[in-house]
Amino acid sequence: MPKGRHKGKARHYLTEEEVRQKEEQDRREAEWRRKKNLADDDDDQDDDDDQDVDKKVDKRVDKDDDQGSDSDDDDDDDDIDEMFRKDKKKGIGALIEIENPNRVVKKNIKAQDADVNVQVELTRREREEIERQQKEVHYRKMHEKGLTEEARHDLARLALVRKQREEAAQRKMLEKKAQEVSAAKKK
Repeated sequence: MPKGRHKGKARHYLTEEEVRQKEEQDRREAEWRRKKNLADDDDDQDDDDDQDVDKKVDKRVDKDDDQGSDSDDDDDDDDIDEMFRKDKKKGIGALIEIENPNRVVKKNIKAQDADVNVQVELTRREREEIERQQKEVHYRKMHEKGLTEEARHDLARLALVRKQREEAAQRKMLEKKAQEVSAAKKK
């Protein structure tokens, strides 16, 4: 590729004013389409719904900024406010109320309400893990004392190795003495 020609362009960031102008332009186009009946009914309704939600969200933000100044509240505004107040759920979870008896809901407890003296029951896996760790510690202690089968076998092997090394060392000493005696006789 020649110099200076590469994929990608410099990033362009919009200012708030440009965003507002773009929204205004989109709104005008939507009105024009509505008048001329050029847009499909479905697309037009989707655009209107998106714009209505954006406007309602903007109204909600403005209300929060004014701190309690009440102006034209619609039922739709109340629905959106309720939706914002609820826990934000992904997908359609916010729209569907789940009635699953097996579902466990995490209950948050305040520190002042928490009971410190309550014994927490461990799960089976946690109990097994603790037992396994205790068995390992016990086995290590017994092994160090030489009371396990494995420790006995290890000690027996060590004794054999020591015996073999001692015998090898004695043989080397005898060979050296024999060489020294033979060297002394030659002189």
